[in-house]
Amino acid sequence: MVIFDAANPYESAQVQGTASIQDDPAGTLIDELSHKYTGGPYPGFAGPNPQWVIARITADKITTS
Repeated sequence: MVIFDAANPYESAQVQGTASIQDDPAGTLIDELSHKYTGGPYPGFAGPNPQWVIARITADKITTS
């Protein structure tokens, strides 16, 4: 995964590793994160019948520039 700094596109962080994907049909994680960061439930921008998954990366290498 690569993340770029919007204010300076020459700054980035890269994570390389193994990803695992897990079904989250109820959207439990997105709702937990929404409560943590906004104080309320996820507003539902995913449209009708979203298919939620959780992707986790076990990092082997992390680089920044």
